[in-house]
Amino acid sequence: MARELTIMELQDILKRLKAGHSIKQITRETGTHRSVIRKLKNIALNTDWFREDAPLPSEKELHDAYYGAMTPTPHVLDAFRDELMEYHTSGVSYTVMHQLLQGRATVSERTLRRYVQTKIEPSIPRATVKRRREMSIMEVDFGSAAMDRLVHRAVKIVIEGKSYRLDSFAGRNQLSGLTNAMS
Repeated sequence: MARELTIMELQDILKRLKAGHSIKQITRETGTHRSVIRKLKNIALNTDWFREDAPLPSEKELHDAYYGAMTPTPHVLDAFRDELMEYHTSGVSYTVMHQLLQGRATVSERTLRRYVQTKIEPSIPRATVKRRREMSIMEVDFGSAAMDRLVHRAVKIVIEGKSYRLDSFAGRNQLSGLTNAMS
């Protein structure tokens, strides 16, 4: 299958045609097949793009005229959108949704999951609840941590008022060595 021409290439051909270049000359200079140039020339003649006072068409106009207007194809699950929205807000799993639609829509469970995640979930407003624990403060004294690392190979960390000691501090977050220190 031949490669699809970009809009810039179509605009270049259109400019050359408007300047009076022949199809043969444009074919030699651009390497574009003459049937493509002929098709674009016929479109331009039918839409009056060759008039002296007429500006070149916009990229969208050129694309729609040459390739045809892009009309979105409806999804198989669009017919069940309201039903799926109700299932999703009720907390029904994707597996159960798939079983409920069996016989009415022939799609895989993965397709159903992708449809719900892309078409239905973004339309549901989300509330963000911040937990108290996420807003806590962690104090680390890097000055003493560097000194402790050199001498004792341990670091004292204070989280929400509780002191912890991290043994074998090596610059990574390794919580397995975290032990409650006696203060």
